[in-house]
Amino acid sequence: MKDKILIEALQSYVISLKLEIDDLKSELKEKATDVKAVQQTTQKRFAVIQNTKPIVVEEKVQEVKEEEVVVIPHNPKEILKKIGHCKYSELDIIASIYKEADWFLETVTRRPMNAKAELVAQQCLDRYRDNNISFYELRKESYNMYTHTVLSSQGLLCRLGRAIYHCGNEEERKLWDF
Repeated sequence: MKDKILIEALQSYVISLKLEIDDLKSELKEKATDVKAVQQTTQKRFAVIQNTKPIVVEEKVQEVKEEEVVVIPHNPKEILKKIGHCKYSELDIIASIYKEADWFLETVTRRPMNAKAELVAQQCLDRYRDNNISFYELRKESYNMYTHTVLSSQGLLCRLGRAIYHCGNEEERKLWDF
């Protein structure tokens, strides 16, 4: 009895599988006809293309003028490489590099944060003037007012620029076009 039930169940399962296979075959035939239609239209288009003459498109070559791009270092390591050796007597070199930099001018021309910051900037400028030390040596002596760590070269450059903008003499301001 159990065997008959199992055989009937298997037969019905086999019949359902045959029906699914038939459905898949019919879908495959439809897709095959679609592929044949696409191939035929592609062949027709290719035949049309082969029979036509090639069209030559003339491209106008535009002369591009290359302008010299001056790269102004923004990275503290690049700043230190570029101007680390400069002393106060070579302030014109530093000014010629950075007086056109937007990021530098935005920082320098704004008002000092407070009187202490202005005083620290002025002392930094005085130390640079009087001791005749290089930018690199000045950086070793300059500290951040809040974290008390050595100031980055970008921070020192901005501190000197701010001191020159707010407290510098006429010669220094002329170099920076302030």
